[in-house]
Amino acid sequence: MMQNNSLAGRAISAELYKPNVYSCPSGLFQSHVDTQHSVRQVGSLVTCLPAGFKGGNLLVRHQGKDVDFDWAPKSATAIQWAAFYSDCSHEIKTVTEGERLILTYNLYVTEPERASTVIPNSSVELWTLPIYGQLDALFRNPQFFPNGGVSGIYCAHAYAYAHTSEEAWINLPRTFKGSDLGFYSVLNALGATVEILPVLGHRKDNYY
Repeated sequence: MMQNNSLAGRAISAELYKPNVYSCPSGLFQSHVDTQHSVRQVGSLVTCLPAGFKGGNLLVRHQGKDVDFDWAPKSATAIQWAAFYSDCSHEIKTVTEGERLILTYNLYVTEPERASTVIPNSSVELWTLPIYGQLDALFRNPQFFPNGGVSGIYCAHAYAYAHTSEEAWINLPRTFKGSDLGFYSVLNALGATVEILPVLGHRKDNYY
């Protein structure tokens, strides 16, 4: 039975974290992952203020995929920005001329605790996601778990919860990121029973 055909929407707030100035010839920032300042933080917003410079590309990485933000060509006249999830690594290449002026904001989910996970009138229809058609076909296949069963999948993103934390049960799935939110929403829309559980491995990290 179809529960809802829209991807969950969420209220997000942006809070200024800090300004940064990267100056020629040594302005750069090595690859790193930002420390989350709250379990409700889902990402960062980086805004580049008008100030002519060269170099200083922002590189964002996640699961082997790189995105290169080259703001130098329009740096003298335009406000430019990038937003990315809090578990993405990123770095700033060397500024070779001028100064790169940055304001960094933390992005937080502001929905109330245990708010509904499905928001109507979303701008994204679930059936348009590739995973929707794939899972729908799988669930209709009589050879798929003919007697019922349980299947699990790791989240694609990292979350700042200890495996014993009650905050995980309060804030997930509201703080799900990217494909995790889409996958969770599609499963619910297709009538599957979905549970979010911690997974402990041999590494020091905890997973969901």
